[in-house]
Amino acid sequence: MSQEREESWSAHNAHCQEVRRRWPSVWRLRRVARATRFAAGHVEKGHTVLDIGASAGRFGKKLPMGAAYLAMDIDPAVHADVRDLRELGDASVDVVVCFETIEHLTLHDARALATQAARILRPGGRLFVSTPNTFHPTEYLRSATHLTPFSYEELGALFMEAGFALDEIVRCHHDSLLKSLARALAWPVYRILGVDYARSVLATCTRR
Repeated sequence: MSQEREESWSAHNAHCQEVRRRWPSVWRLRRVARATRFAAGHVEKGHTVLDIGASAGRFGKKLPMGAAYLAMDIDPAVHADVRDLRELGDASVDVVVCFETIEHLTLHDARALATQAARILRPGGRLFVSTPNTFHPTEYLRSATHLTPFSYEELGALFMEAGFALDEIVRCHHDSLLKSLARALAWPVYRILGVDYARSVLATCTRR
């Protein structure tokens, strides 16, 4: 997964600032229930979908009939159609998804993943990447295998640097009606404390 590109921290910070101009705080991001359901809603019949960090491949079961599904995972204990993104040809897939995986990579490897995703997506192809919300008090800290915390600004900037158009960043959280009402009442407290109850954020990008 190591296609090199020059790292520029000034360019990275400029992209972060651009993301903040569009969404000045995490609470400006609209909320959706589930990242997988949101992404699956953008897949059409005839699309080829690559799932990076697929694990058991459950996302493939959410896709419409007629969509081709490729599971990519480096864990030898699970089935995978692809073990390394370099196995795939240029502009060979229509949709790339990566749910709760990028935080398990170093920043260097995450940049390489973004570059490879841009290479294998067809022009106009869509990319969906979710990661634990760094404004949630504990979500990122739940796993010792997490290596890099990506705030919503950093997540958007990462893929803008790789040449993607950043379409939207959303907050992902699903609650029962009763819990949703309780959270609505507690909303001012969340704002004062600078924390968010949404467990993850999802960036949606388009290959230019």
